[in-house]
Order: sequence, then C-alpha cells, then structure tokens
Amino acid sequence: MMSDVENDLTRGFVTEPSIISKLMVTNLYEALEREYQINGRKSLDDLKARWRLHLEPFFGFRRPAHVSTDLINRYIDKRQQDGAGNL
Repeated sequence: MMSDVENDLTRGFVTEPSIISKLMVTNLYEALEREYQINGRKSLDDLKARWRLHLEPFFGFRRPAHVSTDLINRYIDKRQQDGAGNL
C-alpha cells in the first residue's frame, strides 16, 4: 500500500526530492491498478496477472529513473528466451 506521499507522486505532485528518490516501479504499478479499478477496465485481472508473473519480478523494485531502453530490451530478450511470444 502506498503512503500519502507516494500516492501524491504517482498523481504528478512533486513534494520532496528525498521522497522521489525512494519511489519504485511498484508504486507506479499500484497507481495504474487503481486507475483500472476506478475506470472499471475489463482487463484488470489480466493486468494483475502480467504484473505478478512477469513484470514485478524484473522491474518491481527498480527506481523508475533506472528503467532504460536497454533494460526494457533485456526484459524482452529474457521473455522471448523463456518462450513468450510477441503480442
């Protein structure tokens, strides 16, 4: 569960630089899941499954600023090596 400060950050409110440096990709996912819930998106269960099974283990505890094109390409390579197909 996100703190109030982390929740403000995911909504675009910048507070303290020291807090921003603690933000993780997991916090951004929580905000995305909440948006799916609020808007009644039918794909919420799919989002949760993909996050839990594939994305969270690779990206979850990284800082958003450290997610680069190279890192995303390494994730794609890993998933393809694991037998995942392109969507």
